[in-house]
Amino acid sequence: MIRHAALFVLALALPTPAEAAATVAAAPAYRVEARMRDTGYVLGDLLQQRVEIQVPDGARLDADSVPRLGRVNNWLELRDCRIDRHDGGYTLLLTYQMFGVVENALQLAIPAFQLRFSDAAHPSMPTTVGIAPQPFYQSPVLPASLSDTDREPRASFAPEPIASAFWRRASAASFAAALLLAFYLGWIYDRLPWLPRKPGPLTALFRRLRGRRALGLDAQAYRDLLRQLHATLNHCAGQTLYIDNLSLLFTRAPHLQPLRGELENLFRHSRSVFYDAAPAGDVWPSTRVIELCRQARDCERGIR
Repeated sequence: MIRHAALFVLALALPTPAEAAATVAAAPAYRVEARMRDTGYVLGDLLQQRVEIQVPDGARLDADSVPRLGRVNNWLELRDCRIDRHDGGYTLLLTYQMFGVVENALQLAIPAFQLRFSDAAHPSMPTTVGIAPQPFYQSPVLPASLSDTDREPRASFAPEPIASAFWRRASAASFAAALLLAFYLGWIYDRLPWLPRKPGPLTALFRRLRGRRALGLDAQAYRDLLRQLHATLNHCAGQTLYIDNLSLLFTRAPHLQPLRGELENLFRHSRSVFYDAAPAGDVWPSTRVIELCRQARDCERGIR
């Protein structure tokens, strides 16, 4: 009877087939090495933990067992987790951030976690590898000896006034430069008729023609427009001009030299209008005559 009882107890002590298979699956060695700087951390710092895991051939890491991003406890948060697969194992790079504050140097630890690995030979029996807690020291941000008054919240310092004298002077100088430039452009383009400066003959002519309706002029009005332009050019040359002595105009008024070809064409057209009874305004419409006056005004005032 005693012998039968001893055999029954021995049978219970022997591993079951499933337990024996688990023992075989866990038999290969998993080497773990965790590294991390263990000093010099303060509130808000990032902690980088590097975990090297050597695994046997065929072992695969279960991604669901890797720590998830987010809050770990009331003073620690996992910000990033990167997994690198290489020959012989895995490398985990975990980045934590601290949110706790201490009054004295205190030893803390990254919490332990477990990783699961599956084997191709035994896919239904994963192997669990534990990562031990990683201790480190957190340093205080403030001195250890603080009075109750020092612990009370204080108002922020008032912002320092920005020296604005330089910018005021620069703004005034820029405004003055812009005003002078606008004044100069207005004078150049003959937009300041109240200036105590007598305008040139071509400028005065264009002032009179500027507001005139150029389209729809009859033959007599068109001839009057040509006579005004010729009279102004005669004034510039100091004598009556014809196509034969037009070069005298450019001697007395060299600023009109860029318009020489256009003025020569105008004189030929005027002769055909006044002496050959050519149709007025067919070749040279009134708009073209007034535009030539504007270009002559620009030459006279130095715009071109």
